[in-house]
Amino acid sequence: MSAGVSQSPPAPPGSPSHSAPRGFAGTGDLVVAIERLRSVSLRRGQPLVVHGTVTNTSSARLSTVQAYLQLSPEPATTLRGLADFARVAEDTGLGNPHLTDGEYAKLGTVLPGQSRDFVIRVPFRHLEISGAPGVYRLGVKVLSTTPDGIRDPADAARNNTLLPLLPARRPLAPVQTLPLLPLSAPVKRLTGGKLADDSLVRLLTAGGRLSNVVAWTLTAAPDTVQVVIDPALLTAVRDMSNGYRIAGRSPTSTAVRGRGQAAAAQWLADFRRLNAQQHVMLLPWGGPAADSLLGNRLPGPVVAAIKSSSAFQSHAAVGSGVAGWLPEGRSGARAVSVMRRAGASLQILSQSNLPALRPDERSSRPPPSRLDVMVARQRVPTLVVATRLAGFQTTADTSPLQFRQRLLAEATARSLSQQTQRVAVTALPFGWDPGPPVAGQDLAAAFTMPVIVAQSALGALDRAGRRYDGDVRPAPGSSGGLPAAVIVAIRDLGLAGGNLAAILSPSDVAQQAFQRAFAMSGSAQWIDFPRTGAELVSQLATADHEALAKVTVTGPPFVAMSSDSGRFPLTVTNGLDQPVSVGLAVTPENPALSIAPLPTITLPAGQRRDVQVVSTADGSGVTSVRARLATLTGRQFGGTWRFDVRATQIGLVIWVVMGIGGLVLFSAAGYRIVGRLRGNGVSRRQTST
Repeated sequence: MSAGVSQSPPAPPGSPSHSAPRGFAGTGDLVVAIERLRSVSLRRGQPLVVHGTVTNTSSARLSTVQAYLQLSPEPATTLRGLADFARVAEDTGLGNPHLTDGEYAKLGTVLPGQSRDFVIRVPFRHLEISGAPGVYRLGVKVLSTTPDGIRDPADAARNNTLLPLLPARRPLAPVQTLPLLPLSAPVKRLTGGKLADDSLVRLLTAGGRLSNVVAWTLTAAPDTVQVVIDPALLTAVRDMSNGYRIAGRSPTSTAVRGRGQAAAAQWLADFRRLNAQQHVMLLPWGGPAADSLLGNRLPGPVVAAIKSSSAFQSHAAVGSGVAGWLPEGRSGARAVSVMRRAGASLQILSQSNLPALRPDERSSRPPPSRLDVMVARQRVPTLVVATRLAGFQTTADTSPLQFRQRLLAEATARSLSQQTQRVAVTALPFGWDPGPPVAGQDLAAAFTMPVIVAQSALGALDRAGRRYDGDVRPAPGSSGGLPAAVIVAIRDLGLAGGNLAAILSPSDVAQQAFQRAFAMSGSAQWIDFPRTGAELVSQLATADHEALAKVTVTGPPFVAMSSDSGRFPLTVTNGLDQPVSVGLAVTPENPALSIAPLPTITLPAGQRRDVQVVSTADGSGVTSVRARLATLTGRQFGGTWRFDVRATQIGLVIWVVMGIGGLVLFSAAGYRIVGRLRGNGVSRRQTST
C-alpha cells in the first residue's frame, strides 16, 4: 500500500493499463496521493502547503502533468455538514482550482510506472474561502496530456482531505477522543509449539504490516491511542524471538529452523516501547469466530479465548484488561453474553451491531459511545464505535494522514456545535496497514490542537451508559462461518484435549496450554484458511488422543469371590513423560455387586501401580465388570478393561440346614455307638451264663 491516499491504487502488472495505452489520462492512468500537510489545520496569515505524489500507472508517456489545489468555499460546522462532504463526489462541491502561476505544481512529463513528487503552496489571502471557522474540504486535481494530444479536464485524477480552521479568539471546549487500534495477525501453530509456516516473518520485518503499525503508533503522542492486541500474536512473536522451528509439509517431515528470529526480536522490542507509551488492552485469544461457534453449540473455544487472555494479562506486564472485541464485527448477542460470563472486562461493538440505534449518517447529533447492553438479563458495559469518522468510512485503504485529518475534523465539528459530552470512539480496521512511516503523517500533531483530547477505553467506560434493550447482531458483511471440517475437528479436540489437560500434572500448566489451543481452534482465521485450519486442529486432536492412549488400566480376566466381600487388583500405567492424576471407574453390570470408593491415583512419568479394588456381593453368580480411567471430575476416557467376577455366597438358610443336618448326623452316629456298646454288654452276659 502506498504511504499516501490513492483514489485508485496502481494497477498490478498484467492489468489492462499495463498491457496497452488507455488513450487518455484518467483516474485509471494517474494516481494522486496527498502525502503531507505543513500544518494539520488552516492558519490565518500562513500559506497552505500541500506535498503529494503523482504516479503514472499506464504504459503511455504522459506530458504537461499539472496538480491544482481546490478548497470548498464554505466550511462544515456540524457532523451533518461533514456527512454532506462525504456524500458529494470529489469532482463537485469544491471551489475552482487555483490557476495562478506559482500556486499549482508543474510536473512536466511522467513516464510509465514513474512517480513524481509535487508541492503546492498558496498564500492564505489567496485562498478562495469564506474564512469562517469550521472544516474545509481540500482537494488536489491532476491533469495531463496523452501522446495523442488529448487533455480532458473532466477526466482528472483527484484526491482530497479535510482541513479545520479554528476561531481566532473564541476558545473551544475539547472533545474526548478514543482511537482504537486492533493489532492481530493469523497465528498458525501446531502441537508442541511449532509454527505451520513462516508467514509471520513477512509481517514483522521492516515494511511489513505489523512492523508498520507499531512504527506508526510509536510516532503518536503518549496516551493517545488505545491499542488492543491479540496475546496469541504476542506469544508467538516472543517464542520466535527465542528461536523457533517450522513444521515440515507433512506430519512426518523434519521441522526446519525459522528465519525470522531477528525480525521477531526487533518487533518485540518496539512493542515493549509502545506498551510503555500507550494504553493497551487484550483481545480474545486468537479472535474466535464466535457467531459460527455458538451457532454450532460450541461455546468452549469462545470461553477459552477470554480465559486465556485473562490468564495472560494476570502474569504478563501487558494490558489493563480483556476487551470482548471480535474481528469484522462478528459479535452477536450470544457472543456478548458468553464473553461477559467468561470474564471480559468490557465489550466493544460497532453501531452496525446495534440495529435499534438506527444511525443516521446525516444527523448532527453524535452517536452514543457508552451503553449498557442487555443480553440474557445481563447488563454488559459496552463501548460503541461509530460507523463513520467525520462522515467518511474508515477502511483498510485509509491512510494515516486521512485518519488524522478526519479525527481532527470530527472533533472540530463537535466542538463548534457544542456537542462535547460524548466520547468520540472510532476504530481502525482489523488488518489495517498504515504503510512505512512518512514524515508529516503522524497522529501526534492532531492532539496539539485545542479541540481534541485523548481518552482511554477504561476511562470512557467510567461514564454512565444508557440502557440498550435492542438486538445485538453480527455486522452486515461479516457472514461466513467456520468450515464443517474445522467444526468436527474442534469437537474432537475439545473431548481429547480437555481430558488430557485434566489428568496432567501440574494441572494449571496443562489447563493453560489446552485453553490456548482450544481458543485458537475456533479462530476466525480458519474462515480464510479452511484447509489449514482443519489440518492443524485435527493434528492437535490426534496428538491428544495418542497421548491419552498411553495411560491405561488393565487387570485379571476373571476374579472369584468365595464370600460376600473380596479384593482384586487392577493396574494403572502411565506411559507419558510427565505425571498424571486419574480416577478409576469400576462398574459392574449387576448392581448386586458393589465397589468401594477408590482414591485418586497419582503416577509419575513412565510408572505403573496396582490398585486393590474392594467389592461386596449380595448374591451368587457371575457378573461382567468394566474398568475405565476418569478425570478427577469423573469424566471417563480411554479404553475399557472388561472382566468377570464370580461370587459364591453361602446364605443363612443354608447354614441352618447344614447345622441341622450335622446335628442329625452326629445324633445318629452317637445312637449307633451307644447301641453297639449296649449290644456288646448283653452278649458278654449271655456268654457267662
